[in-house]
Amino acid sequence: MRKIIFAFLALVVLGIGMAMASSSLCPFNPEGGPEGVPSGTTIQALTVGSINGYSMINQENVWQVSGNQTGIQSNSFSALSGQGTLNIMADTKLSTKLYGITSTTARAVEYQGDGIAFDDSSLFLSISNGAESEPSCESAIGGARAMFSSGAYGSQTLGMISPGNGMTITQEIGTGEVSPVRPTGMVGVFTVYGASGQDYGDMSQSFSTSATFGGVSTVAHSFKFDTMTE
Repeated sequence: MRKIIFAFLALVVLGIGMAMASSSLCPFNPEGGPEGVPSGTTIQALTVGSINGYSMINQENVWQVSGNQTGIQSNSFSALSGQGTLNIMADTKLSTKLYGITSTTARAVEYQGDGIAFDDSSLFLSISNGAESEPSCESAIGGARAMFSSGAYGSQTLGMISPGNGMTITQEIGTGEVSPVRPTGMVGVFTVYGASGQDYGDMSQSFSTSATFGGVSTVAHSFKFDTMTE
């Protein structure tokens, strides 16, 4: 029975992970500009729960500003668990001021049971269409996905986008004792990843990292991208 549940969860994780597999985040040229943009917006969503049973959880946000300078920011968290005991926290805060975007996310999952699958990712993108200078693009994505039967996971992400001034993303991810909760090691399959790209006319750069762990794992992972620092 557990093998059937894990096979089903594997299909779910594969479908969720397809969104991360895009090889190019940058090649589009926005037109027009926003009208009636508020001077500031704050959004917060917090889900905290303890479940003895099964669960389906989804929390995501997308924020975009466009014109000569474009910024896109997205956080996504999806989880599906079979019969078991689950403690979970999913927190997202998003704030804007003029065309700047700042987001913070925190996730914590502790589970024991037949199996749970989740995907946790954050995307940041800043584009200039070259109306006043050469076209440019900066992109960064980071996160984790897992399918496990017991253990815990935690992540914290801070991201800022200021079109014209750059962007920064700092992400910390852990399982077992290095996660924000106090679990044993994670029993299952766990993958962490990070990627970034930059294109400034004649100069470009791309970077990617990923690691997959199976069995019982205690993992610490960090990913940082920063172009706001001169």
